[in-house]
Amino acid sequence: MNERAAHIASVLERRVGEMPFLHALIGFDGYIDELMRVVESRDSAGTASYFQDITGFSRRIAAAAGRSADLEVVTDTIKLGGNGPIMANALAGMGVPTVCIGAMGYPEIRAEFKAMSADCRSISLCQPAHTHALEFNDGKLMFADLAALEQLTWETIIDQIGRNDLASLFRESSLIALVNWSGVPGADRIWHGIYQEILPELDGEGLAGQKGLCGRQKGAGMEEPRRRRQVFFDLADPSKRTKEDIQSVLSLIRSYEDYCDVMLGLNENEALCLAASTGRGCAGPEEAALRLYDLLGISAVVVHPIDRCIVVTADGLIAEQGHVVESPKISTGGGDNFNAGFCLGQLLGLGYRDSMLLGMAVSGYYVENGKSPSAQEIAGHLMKWSDINLSLT
Repeated sequence: MNERAAHIASVLERRVGEMPFLHALIGFDGYIDELMRVVESRDSAGTASYFQDITGFSRRIAAAAGRSADLEVVTDTIKLGGNGPIMANALAGMGVPTVCIGAMGYPEIRAEFKAMSADCRSISLCQPAHTHALEFNDGKLMFADLAALEQLTWETIIDQIGRNDLASLFRESSLIALVNWSGVPGADRIWHGIYQEILPELDGEGLAGQKGLCGRQKGAGMEEPRRRRQVFFDLADPSKRTKEDIQSVLSLIRSYEDYCDVMLGLNENEALCLAASTGRGCAGPEEAALRLYDLLGISAVVVHPIDRCIVVTADGLIAEQGHVVESPKISTGGGDNFNAGFCLGQLLGLGYRDSMLLGMAVSGYYVENGKSPSAQEIAGHLMKWSDINLSLT
């Protein structure tokens, strides 16, 4: 692993000047995230101790059944949120010019989103949703008010951006990331609109001007230039959606392979939920990834449990072990930073194994430091660690 980490770091250092020739388009959501810790106890001096894990907190909740409870929370941070803005900010922070379309304030962009990387162009169509995220060392519980996202529709996108300008944004992009299907009421219509009205216009155009930076990956090395765009899907937690809804969106994702090389990214819970929608449960994320790949027939299914990463392609299943950050500074957004790192590896033509390590390293840096890294920071991060300190959420 050490040699491979050094190799990835050297690729980043060597090719950082080429990042501006890559372009990404990410949408369509946006949240204000209020990150909180739940107080377990206070001593006589008023010093708070917090619940460290979800299991301990769940016991406290269960004990309140039939009685009620008064729980104290302490807000750590109020920051930009949403799968789209967090992933876009992370990718742009590593030097990739990125357009983020979503819900970041309207008519003015909210202050939280004005702090995004200078390499990210934000196109906001409505006010953001709001999330209260209870953070623990082993995960997070997110409570979201999604009412604002009801304004985020295909018709709004076309009215405010224009079909021709929207097509131009897609035309310029090597990577398209479509995220948070579960949380955006209009996501199905938006994704259908892109498939039916935008992608056919781009079919056969290739990626002129991308200087051969994108390559189809079949192994650990860099291969021939990629001629098709890459589309990365992140559904977010689908557990509240019906079996019929899930099957419909999976069919739509499969259809995108007509025009693009498609990757589906999932955490462990999401992978198991999607696999269960096929009619039976799975013993673990590896089995879930294999089943979803067999069902979809797309370029890659990517699953990132908290301690490792799994990718299934036409060449079979590959896995990489990671390490959990024991005392995370932040966990909300760790998966989005993984997605940014993994997709950056794909844009640079790294093989899937190296892209997995890069994704886990970017996520680990974010969780440990509370911010997304620059390309130089993640390169240094990879070089200095004798055993990569990784975390996924």
